[in-house]
Amino acid sequence: MKVFDSLFWRIFFVLWLTNATIITSAAVLIILDIESSRQQLLQEQRMERSISPLVGLYEQGMPIMSNKEQNNAVAHFSEMYNLTKNVKVYGNIPEQERHKIQSFTFTSKNDQEYKINYLSLPHKTEIWVALKAYFSPIRGFFALLIISLFSAALSKTIIKPIKQLRRHVKNLATGEQEVEMNQKLLARKDEIGHLAISIQQMSTRINQLINDKQNLLYDVSHELRAPIARMQVANALAAQFAESADLPQKSYNQIDKDIESLTKMIDEILTLARIEHTPDSGNTECFSVKAFLTEQVNNAQVTHADRVINLSGQNVEITTDKSLLQKAINNFIANALKHTDEKLDLSIDSDEQSVTITIRDHGPGIDEEKLKTIFKPFARGETNAKGFGLGLAIAAKAIDRIHGKLNVQNVVNSSDTGLSISITLPLHIT
Repeated sequence: MKVFDSLFWRIFFVLWLTNATIITSAAVLIILDIESSRQQLLQEQRMERSISPLVGLYEQGMPIMSNKEQNNAVAHFSEMYNLTKNVKVYGNIPEQERHKIQSFTFTSKNDQEYKINYLSLPHKTEIWVALKAYFSPIRGFFALLIISLFSAALSKTIIKPIKQLRRHVKNLATGEQEVEMNQKLLARKDEIGHLAISIQQMSTRINQLINDKQNLLYDVSHELRAPIARMQVANALAAQFAESADLPQKSYNQIDKDIESLTKMIDEILTLARIEHTPDSGNTECFSVKAFLTEQVNNAQVTHADRVINLSGQNVEITTDKSLLQKAINNFIANALKHTDEKLDLSIDSDEQSVTITIRDHGPGIDEEKLKTIFKPFARGETNAKGFGLGLAIAAKAIDRIHGKLNVQNVVNSSDTGLSISITLPLHIT
């Protein structure tokens, strides 16, 4: 990911550049003002030292400078007033330069007050030297460090609620319907708070629509069971009548197969709905994972006696809802046996907190795009596959109800292919 693809770094850079510009500009202006005042004070102190002897002569009634020196004083643009006697002592600054006048006062040894008007000399060289002294490398480094830390902290503060909103939306996208919005975000009065409220309203509405759809599917499926049962009875009676009248039986047999297929689909829809809507029953028990899988393998080989199903791994005790796990494992095994002709491998791995059951076939695998939707209702891994696309959805919901995690991936190597489904379960449901 490029640096400027991240909103954090964009905000950081803008804040850093803005703070650096403002602080540097303010520092330069303050330093220029301070240094200019300091240079002016130094000039006034030098002038006071040079004028003090002339003031002594003036107060003794002696001439302090000749006409030529008066002209030099004018040439140097300075003039002095005796404020005590309210008279000019010397000097005459030209009228066109008087807008540049600087002045200061001082008191002589005889307690007479004087005012000096002068034109300030340029101090560009001294000020530039002062700027370089103030902006030393060490000061510059620490200034940039402080600016960077401040910008990073402010950027993180701005980005934090956006990340929380992103996490919430991401959880919604993965199908977690019960995710609650952070209350601090909802309590905010700014635009982010308004956005959080809008997202919360949107997620509530989406959840309501999903639940309404599931309830409708459940209700319709439930209501269909009675008329389908009546159809089955009517078809059986019609078939008996046809048999007694020596009429063809083929159409009645086909109707019976269609009714059986429809009944199976409705049963699967109702099973999926029950798993989704039934609260945790707390019907957990402790059992051996290996013994449990051995039983499921034996059941599968009753109808697939010609298939090889291998089971390996250590024996682990687990406490969970056995019936839900059985639904999931049976669906995964049945799906693998139906869509492949090769052997089937089951393995068990565990650590201190969890156990992983892996079901791996040796078929052609599934298209990568279809892997993303394989656990959704009515989704099929193959276009021409038989069935209703509900078995894996039921298995996935069952695993979710017992706090498990599913990982499905294609296995491709130089000598073999296949599909691997891993189920990771906590050893104990708390």
